[in-house]
Amino acid sequence: MLSLNRAINGRARNGSVNIYKPMNVCARLAALAAIAILPGCITMPVFDRSADIPAEFREDIDAIDSYPVAANLPPAPQQLTTTEEWDDRAGAILAVKADLALKASLPVPTPEQIRARRTALLAKLNAFKLDDPT
Repeated sequence: MLSLNRAINGRARNGSVNIYKPMNVCARLAALAAIAILPGCITMPVFDRSADIPAEFREDIDAIDSYPVAANLPPAPQQLTTTEEWDDRAGAILAVKADLALKASLPVPTPEQIRARRTALLAKLNAFKLDDPT
């Protein structure tokens, strides 16, 4: 326990200073982080718009003036669809879907039934034609 107190207080058994104190480690990490970040800030080119513009930035900088101005934007819509209206519309779509599913489950007529229905409709059409005076 005594050697632990000495290590915390900065003195090891041999009387030398303990350089691995928690404060020293945090300070070293902060210094290393600053050393790693600062070169990134320094290498970013700062240039005047009227001076020579690097070719890779020229197109983007020239396009800045063509960006729309916020004052010229159209106003935001005022009459927005409410959630109740969306629910009503969705319910109507689901009702149509259910109706289509019901129709798909109806029995499919046989070819004989189709021919019989066709001849009945043709006979009805011919009866209308015979009734026409022109």
